[in-house]
Amino acid sequence: MTIFYLIIIAAVMAIYISLVQLGSKKIVATAYIISGNNKVETKIDFDEDNKKQLYALALLYAAKIKWLTLTDSPLSLKIFRNVFNNTLSEWPEVPVVEMISSLKEDDKIYKIELSKIHNYWSINNELPKNGYAGDLVTNYFFLLKKIVSELDNKQKMILGDLLKKYSKDCNVMSSEKKSSFALMAEIKIINKMLKQIK
Repeated sequence: MTIFYLIIIAAVMAIYISLVQLGSKKIVATAYIISGNNKVETKIDFDEDNKKQLYALALLYAAKIKWLTLTDSPLSLKIFRNVFNNTLSEWPEVPVVEMISSLKEDDKIYKIELSKIHNYWSINNELPKNGYAGDLVTNYFFLLKKIVSELDNKQKMILGDLLKKYSKDCNVMSSEKKSSFALMAEIKIINKMLKQIK
């Protein structure tokens, strides 16, 4: 009987913790990349006094794009890595890229939400229906260019160092390791990096 009650208590506590975490999850920044009608527009809603949100957005979305291309298109992943490495070489300049959807009449909207749960950053994104594989790669660099435009020179250098560290240290995901668990492992590494930034 005692074991039965312990199991019940443990189950109730697990549910309670889950509800607390769910209730404390807060979306702290939202970004939109809108492509169509011969233009690409990028918007970011965030706390302008907290540039750490922008660092987190740049790092976590890079991990998400890497995971999406890894599971969907190895060629797109190769292109993403090449452009990403070129970006680091030319930092803080972000290469000029194109989105195929910008040539179409209907807008394609990429939405990215940055959340924080008990000082732990997470990211969620929504892809447009019938999107283009190439745009999955290039939409990241439109977002990154917008992020850089919101930073001063010192902050640009901080983000550059973080992106270089991410490129060097976050190698959990691969063609052999492309599950959501591999993505979560890289997100955990990114969170450790962000905790070191004041």
